[in-house]
Amino acid sequence: MDTKPRRRAVIENGDTVTGEDLVLDTLIGNGDDVGPLVRHAFEMGRPEPLVHQLKHVVKKEEGEIEELCKTHYEDFMMSFATSWLMLKSSKVILPVIISDFKRLGVLSW
Repeated sequence: MDTKPRRRAVIENGDTVTGEDLVLDTLIGNGDDVGPLVRHAFEMGRPEPLVHQLKHVVKKEEGEIEELCKTHYEDFMMSFATSWLMLKSSKVILPVIISDFKRLGVLSW
């Protein structure tokens, strides 16, 4: 009985990925239902390869999230600082505005 050798691709960290890994990665990336694959793996009594594939997908996704965080960290911190300064300024300005409105008779407080 001839079996085809699995095609393997080498990824950045030296791990190898099979075509099945890429299929699972694509399904998850597209938001497709992987329930049937999980069910089939458990029915066959071999969930370990699927767990390995899922760990690979998680590792890849974590790497992408980390890169996004590194890329946008400085922008986020600048936006946070700007928002904090605006809040601080508004707390200083609000009593002045209320006082002016009271003086002009606009507010009846």
